[in-house]
Amino acid sequence: MTPNIFSLLTPDLYNSIYSCKSYSNEYDYIRRQVSFASSGSVQSDFTHCLEFGAGTGNLTSLLIGHHAKYLAVEPSPGFCDFLASRFSSSSDHFSVLQSTLEDSFSAVKDFVNPEKPVLCIANFNVVNYIRQDLFMSSLFEIGKLLPPQSLFIFDSWSLENVKKKPLNMSSTENFCLYPSGEVQDDKMTSIRRLSDSEFNAHANSLRINFAFEGRSAGSSDIVNLGSEMHTIFPYDLSKLCSAIRKSGWNLQDITRYSLINALNNRSFGMDFCSERNWYISLKNLWG
Repeated sequence: MTPNIFSLLTPDLYNSIYSCKSYSNEYDYIRRQVSFASSGSVQSDFTHCLEFGAGTGNLTSLLIGHHAKYLAVEPSPGFCDFLASRFSSSSDHFSVLQSTLEDSFSAVKDFVNPEKPVLCIANFNVVNYIRQDLFMSSLFEIGKLLPPQSLFIFDSWSLENVKKKPLNMSSTENFCLYPSGEVQDDKMTSIRRLSDSEFNAHANSLRINFAFEGRSAGSSDIVNLGSEMHTIFPYDLSKLCSAIRKSGWNLQDITRYSLINALNNRSFGMDFCSERNWYISLKNLWG
């Protein structure tokens, strides 16, 4: 099973780091793909939604009202608790599973209605934490479990674009955890994230290191909060699209990430994504 790479991130910190992410634009893209899929000769009624890597539920909150059943799959136990609490009023049709995409097949099988297409979402680099060959085998297995006409929408780093724009760089970002309201003196209120990255051309992988420092309210002392390493596998989109067509999925759409997510401000992660990622929408042809 994939190790928990977000062990240092709390929901407050995560939301602060990615406050520049345009979830509404992402939501609009998903709804357009759903509308397009439903306009064909076979009408698609997506009563069930399966979201991989739900995070803190910012995209979930926009989508949950459209579906009778919603399953959020998230590897971080802390984020799972946060999701369960955030959507507790929707517990009659919302559930959370602590797992990764590649380890959740049995849960997917139990969740789906064999007569209703399922909307599957894996946004914000979720798939790139596994190698391209493993993702394709996972997509093949999930495709066999889902009813025909189901959609799978995800975004992926482009290997070609990563090679064109080397990512060997470093940055420092500062985040305020509680921009409004009073907090207790012993709570961490500001975080500094130091980032550096290196692309391994031999393995076609991107290593990103994060180190976190914090400061409490009323104190000038800086505390070392630890570090974490992310390994990203950018995909060869040409080979990916070719394999997709052979695996029981139809390529419905592919759109550059920067055309969907207009950034409100620059951040290390979002700036990387904007020019190197693509949104991909697939329709399941199994059955």
